Amino acid sequence: MSLHLSIIEDKVQELMKEFKDDSHLAFLKLVHSLVRDCDYEDLDSEDIVDGADEKQLDAICIDDDEAEDFANITIIQAKYVDSFKTNYLTLLGNGLQWAFKKPRKAYEKLANKKLVRKIREIRDIRNRRGTSQMRVTVYFATKGDTRKLSRDFKQELEEIRGQFAGVEWNSFDLHPVGASELIAFLQTNERRSKKITDRLTICYDVNKPSYIKYTIKGRKGLVCTVPGREIARLVSG
Repeated sequence: MSLHLSIIEDKVQELMKEFKDDSHLAFLKLVHSLVRDCDYEDLDSEDIVDGADEKQLDAICIDDDEAEDFANITIIQAKYVDSFKTNYLTLLGNGLQWAFKKPRKAYEKLANKKLVRKIREIRDIRNRRGTSQMRVTVYFATKGDTRKLSRDFKQELEEIRGQFAGVEWNSFDLHPVGASELIAFLQTNERRSKKITDRLTICYDVNKPSYIKYTIKGRKGLVCTVPGREIARLVSG
């Protein structure tokens, strides 16, 4: 665990130096980039609701995909601390109540106007699509170790999940994310970024077999002849 913690802390320090962000903002942006597989700078300022009257909701990202006919909502609370404190989780649960359950006359009075706009957007999507067309993922991220969650924390986690379980969401979950999980996201994203998508010209002769298709363990392959210039282009690109 100490190695994972060291990697995350070094990464945060590097980002603080490069982007002139404080440790909290750097950690929040790092978490966002890892759980959503995007760049560090892709967290829009309007999605950051951290500040006065934030209700422990640091970032709310909404992707309303008309083509897919689903709305994906990602909510992040990021604490640059080495543990998972139950009271932070309780406050996060209260924030989710504001986002999804509090009446309009209550949330409209919040001093945090960016949070108010996000809640309005969530409620508008719910009215248009219904909860069955909403995927909600909540992350509570720290530098801590999820293998050492306290009994109280686990009980509170299940309590919060249960408060939203009766609704027919497409999906709704709350994930504690520690240093080990962040490293797992980092490694997965790095492997994905190494994949290459391209089109190659192959040597094909209609008069004789020119390629062989095969499948191994669910993976499809092709044995064929490719001009050297195509390989050179792929490598140099």
